[in-house]
Amino acid sequence: MEESPMHDIRALPASTLPHRALAILLAVLLGASMLPLTAFADLEERGTQRPDAPGNVQAFLESDGVHVTWDAVADVDGYSVFRSVAKNGPFEIIFDLNAQNLSCLDQDAAPGGTYYYIVISMGPDMKSLPSNVASVTLPPYGQFHVTYDGAGADAGTVPVDYNTYLAGDLVTVPTETPTRIGSEYTFGGWKDFATGEVYQPGDPFTMPEGGITLTALWAEHAVPGNNRLVLDDETLTAGDTVRFTATGDRQDVAGTAGGETRYIPISWTILPLLDGVELPFDPPTSPYRGGAIMGEPGRYYVMVTYDMQYFNICCNEWESMGPDNHDIIAVPFSVRAQVHSLTYLRNYTPEDAFFSPAGNFAAGTEVPLSDIGSVGILQDDYTRDGYRFMGWSADRFASQGVVGDYLMPSEETALYAIWAREHAVTYDGNGADGGTVPTDPLAYVKDDAVTVASDEPTRAGYKFAGWTADHDGNVYRAGDTFAMPEGDARLVARWTPQAAPGPDNNQAAKPGTPANTPKGTQASASKMGFLPKTGDEAAPFALLGIVAALGASGVHVLRKKKQE
Repeated sequence: MEESPMHDIRALPASTLPHRALAILLAVLLGASMLPLTAFADLEERGTQRPDAPGNVQAFLESDGVHVTWDAVADVDGYSVFRSVAKNGPFEIIFDLNAQNLSCLDQDAAPGGTYYYIVISMGPDMKSLPSNVASVTLPPYGQFHVTYDGAGADAGTVPVDYNTYLAGDLVTVPTETPTRIGSEYTFGGWKDFATGEVYQPGDPFTMPEGGITLTALWAEHAVPGNNRLVLDDETLTAGDTVRFTATGDRQDVAGTAGGETRYIPISWTILPLLDGVELPFDPPTSPYRGGAIMGEPGRYYVMVTYDMQYFNICCNEWESMGPDNHDIIAVPFSVRAQVHSLTYLRNYTPEDAFFSPAGNFAAGTEVPLSDIGSVGILQDDYTRDGYRFMGWSADRFASQGVVGDYLMPSEETALYAIWAREHAVTYDGNGADGGTVPTDPLAYVKDDAVTVASDEPTRAGYKFAGWTADHDGNVYRAGDTFAMPEGDARLVARWTPQAAPGPDNNQAAKPGTPANTPKGTQASASKMGFLPKTGDEAAPFALLGIVAALGASGVHVLRKKKQE
């Protein structure tokens, strides 16, 4: 709805018969011929649902006129505001307003009078009953008041000036001041919001037309403990950028009261990287953001300096309170070295691609290598029957790897399990019929040192002469060592025949000797033990036969000399 001109005066709608009679009775009782307030009790109905009347209607005097306010009513088209110079009417409409308006300014109220206001809600089909009556009394023409508004004051003194002034009179602000609980508030003076002027206790001012309302200004103070420094990430990797946001307490307030304070982030540095060099925030506006690329691992601090500022009401601007009032916040963060993945591969065959992740490690880190029975993060079991684990190597075809600690290179790395087939050492008694033919329970791989067993076999008529190795033909005795060949090793017992006992020259020939052999009976060489066996065993027996023949010839010559 559009506002109607102030001179547009309309009577209220006619009432039904019972209410009309009641209205007449009230008029008689009041001694007035005017339309009474109760005539609003039954407004003309245009539907079935009557809207609620506006609540909390208030009227108060400001320097520019009488302000009327009320609470909103749901689902109405607008409001009609009525005014009267008597509490019970008659009321004349002064404003028709749309539903968005919840106040109006009456500038036609004359000084020295008391005015009464009601508001009616205008629904789609019906009007509401009248609201409560609000009233205000205007001072006589040319006489005005000073009103002091504490604006949240809860202690101290909010002045009350009962004097009346003419426009142009010189008025002095009282020395009494209010207070407000909380160390973050201090009284900042009295402000005339109509002109923007701020007055301190004891200041003079000129009374304006219509009076003046002075509102207390509260200077809020920033608290250093409310300053904040937040890092996007406190754990970085070399090459990452450290980023952060600094926020000062009350940094974005515009400033309304003299003496109020705030903190503004003004500079930052990274220790020890920048060695205390202070860098300004760019741009120097909220949000205050900064950052730097971190190339080296280590422990660092982001340090931000906050400048405390106060609002100068005279100049209407913020001013620094100097370095002595700075606040500094430092937040630590870590930069790790770049890490690379380490992976174990089982490597049973050149085509075996089974792997186990070991984790990520920085270059130069000494990584404890996995045991073959518990590999990597998943603790996989790589053990392999018939093979010995020889360590880990980046070359899958290597013959030897490393165990223990591994120095991580500056790149992703795969380590292959290196395997060597295991072999056995066996002992062959070669006809042994006694003693002990050793058994070696150990498994060997190529180039392992093998120690020959101390146990020895025996054989009737032979002397044990060591072990002959199949792989190299060498003869080894107990305690000797040899390098394990690439394959199994077999040691074969070596035998030397034992010689028969020689003749006793100091005794008569014994039965069974050649001297006692009947004439014509030839001794069997095989019974005397002279027939060689095979191989190298024939040589000793041939030599023994020659010696025996020479001895027999000597005996024959000696006997011949005695006969002569």
